[in-house]
Amino acid sequence: YRLPAANDPDTPALNLLSTILGGGESSRLNRRIVREERAALGVGAIALLYRRSGVGLYFGIANQGIDAARLDTLLNEEIDKLRGDTVTSAELDKARNQYRTGAIRSRQSTMGVAEALQTALFMDGDLAAVNTELPRYMAVTVADLRRVAQRYLAPENRLTVVINPPARGTN
Repeated sequence: YRLPAANDPDTPALNLLSTILGGGESSRLNRRIVREERAALGVGAIALLYRRSGVGLYFGIANQGIDAARLDTLLNEEIDKLRGDTVTSAELDKARNQYRTGAIRSRQSTMGVAEALQTALFMDGDLAAVNTELPRYMAVTVADLRRVAQRYLAPENRLTVVINPPARGTN
């Protein structure tokens, strides 16, 4: 999915949506596609946000005997549910807590602080932006998540790529 630049006001909501969709064992994609359907070895969701634009990657690695089209259907169903359903407050709180934990851990070293400052300067053009990042994420609401899901995770904004392994016996 095409996403906006890293300094866009929708960035925190998009990152939190990715966490809800594919961030860990209890994420929506993992629960449904890996555990319940047993259609994938693993799934994930990542919002790669850069200076001028970004991309949302929502992916899965199909289990043996599972057609790529089936996996694609399951991924799209979960993304469509996210666009239509309201994310629960519990899911949002959990995603915020995961973000907060990661932000704190990443700044426990001198290198982590330096990277946070460099990112703020590069992406926002202001070192002080490093201090506004966490409050921006904590201010995201369930309504924000629904709005950005409907705007950016629309089918017409999607590109699907299927990578199949080579047939056995070929290089």
